[in-house]
Amino acid sequence: MGAIDQYIGLRLSPNGREVLVTIREAANGDLWRVDLASGARSRVTSDGGGWYAVWSPDSQQVAFTALNRREVLQAMNTRGGGEVQNLSTFDVEVFPSDWSFDGKYLAYTAISQDTSEDVWLLAMTGARTPAPLLQSPFAERHAQFSPDGRWVAFTSNETGRDDVYVQSFPDAAARRMVSSGGGAYPRWGSGGRELWYRAADGRLTTIPVRFVGSAVELGTPSAVMRLTEAAGVHPYPYDVAADGRILALTPASGGVQDLTLTVLMNWQATLEP
Repeated sequence: MGAIDQYIGLRLSPNGREVLVTIREAANGDLWRVDLASGARSRVTSDGGGWYAVWSPDSQQVAFTALNRREVLQAMNTRGGGEVQNLSTFDVEVFPSDWSFDGKYLAYTAISQDTSEDVWLLAMTGARTPAPLLQSPFAERHAQFSPDGRWVAFTSNETGRDDVYVQSFPDAAARRMVSSGGGAYPRWGSGGRELWYRAADGRLTTIPVRFVGSAVELGTPSAVMRLTEAAGVHPYPYDVAADGRILALTPASGGVQDLTLTVLMNWQATLEP
């Protein structure tokens, strides 16, 4: 669906009605809303003012950083008329990755010369004090809160390659690797009963997960479709709706730099063992 553009990343709204996309425009990029029913597009930012973004849990706001202001976390109402609000300013580059379902925390990746990439939390109430969530000499990114708020999925290269992990939240008492053979860009699906990720071979993969106390039980992973190469380390090339629809960026005919937004229905029929 949609026109041929240089899409950089996408994020489905929590209510499942719209998708937030980043579209490259000349040397910059901006955020747009796309209505999934009609395909109508509405601009969210202009003049290169938006790049990496996540939805608020009520689908009314987005938090983002701009390509030329990657040290500032901002927020605005997606329905227009609202002013851009500076949430916090940092001395490093930051990239928002998720907004908790209860609205209390904004997870973001911070780039540090000392510890590579780390995941931090910004409290969305009170003094908005940042606090580290995943901090090590390795690169941690793509933090995603589970629907019940008790777990966080993320990507880490602590083994020498990117893999997807889950860790209990807010404590770090339990942790387990989810992907096998490499993986990144995790998303939760089916009310927290499955995880999605882009495998090292480029295939979108789903795996059942079950939490029994502090134990993490994994089912058999299944490949669904091949994804395009991600346009960057942080923007996602796909998302999964609560009703099972898959949204993915796929190459458009006529140019590998152009991407179209594709909605896949009935993906269960395409499962590979």
